[in-house]
Amino acid sequence: MSFVLILTTMSVVRSAEDVAPVQHDNPKVLESTGTNVRQQEKICDDYLVVELTTITHNWWMMKLSGVQGKSLTIGFNMVGKGNVSKWVPLQPVYTYADPNKLSAYEWFAKDSTSGQWRSGNALLPDDQRHAGDGKSPRQSVISQESAEEFLSQNGSYWEPWGRITKTEVAANLNIFRMTTPTFSQDEVWIAMRYPFTYELLQDYINVLYEKRSQNFVIKTIGQTAEKRDLWAIEVKTSRFFLQNPMTLLVYAREHATEPDGSWAILGMLNAVLDGTLEKWPRLVLLPMVDPDGVAKHRYEGMIRTFGAAQSSPESSALQAYMQSMARDGKRPYISISLHNVESNEADNIWMPHADYQRGWAIKPINARIEQFAKKNGYTFTNREPEWTFQGNRFEGWLSRKLGCVDLVYELNSQAKNRLTLQRLQEMGALMVKACDEKLQDGWFDHAQ
Repeated sequence: MSFVLILTTMSVVRSAEDVAPVQHDNPKVLESTGTNVRQQEKICDDYLVVELTTITHNWWMMKLSGVQGKSLTIGFNMVGKGNVSKWVPLQPVYTYADPNKLSAYEWFAKDSTSGQWRSGNALLPDDQRHAGDGKSPRQSVISQESAEEFLSQNGSYWEPWGRITKTEVAANLNIFRMTTPTFSQDEVWIAMRYPFTYELLQDYINVLYEKRSQNFVIKTIGQTAEKRDLWAIEVKTSRFFLQNPMTLLVYAREHATEPDGSWAILGMLNAVLDGTLEKWPRLVLLPMVDPDGVAKHRYEGMIRTFGAAQSSPESSALQAYMQSMARDGKRPYISISLHNVESNEADNIWMPHADYQRGWAIKPINARIEQFAKKNGYTFTNREPEWTFQGNRFEGWLSRKLGCVDLVYELNSQAKNRLTLQRLQEMGALMVKACDEKLQDGWFDHAQ
């Protein structure tokens, strides 16, 4: 049976009164910054077949136009492009805002006592974070006629991203289908999970430098092969200027198509700005270590270039930066490499593998992170990691050259316990707190 025939057997039925007036009558997939989906076939006005432009792991995003007043069924032809059996609980996210702009990710929570909305954007001064007491918060990124579309079910949380809950996986055919809600705007972006593009990071770095540079040292530590900047953010907590402070290093996007880790790092920065990290360790954050891979939707690029056999501009820049920190007496004691898995591969947090040489330190830290995660409503995959040594990856280099306790975590905002932007960011701050307790209780020096 042909792929087209399989798709055409699916029918979508909806009542006429549920359909708003249509602005354009030809829904289509557009090329846009950060997207990697193209239209393969149009079965009818409300049924599109799409394919990915690259082999995927944990990532796709598309932009569509001509969708106002329409609910679409979109079928993914994944032959040779990925394994949809791992997408079983997946609920893609969508927005009418440009996902390459920081403004597309501002979330709001309503105070249960005062009924006032408050922005989660910690870059704003406190008096600019109040957003009224209406049904939805005051904001400018989503039009008012569409704003209520993005309210949480209990009306206490708002973000400019909705979920597509009607999905189907035909694992034996490697086909994924989704039926969208009726869109209220003409253009929409749909993504596998919350995007975090290089353009978004540029926007964030610019705003961070402009508004809150007193809290951070922002360094361009090198450039990629394609001349994109590599940024390090050194956080000025109260321990920043101590002699020989214990440093915690957190980095993301070794696997470039795994954006959850970048969001967790922004959560750490938010916690610093909100004051809850003021007494925490010297913190060094690398939100995106493979920008070229992010731009090209390439799962693996520079990740295995830290051994003797291979090198890259990215690995050379990262090694030089770490060596300069070590010379200044600020080497990282603990490093955390953040990744994310496909929807049904693990819970919100999971340690997939661990350095067998550092088990004495990794086991108690992992136990503390598990304790904190469960206490705060996150799910944790309590599965024994593979004890190995990844000598040609950044984690292995940090362990081998600097004696660093190298942790690796898979995050999953699209697990059965799905995470909002707020919860995804707060998970990052929670992991730092768990590590810091181990750094500061005297256990680390004693254990060594």
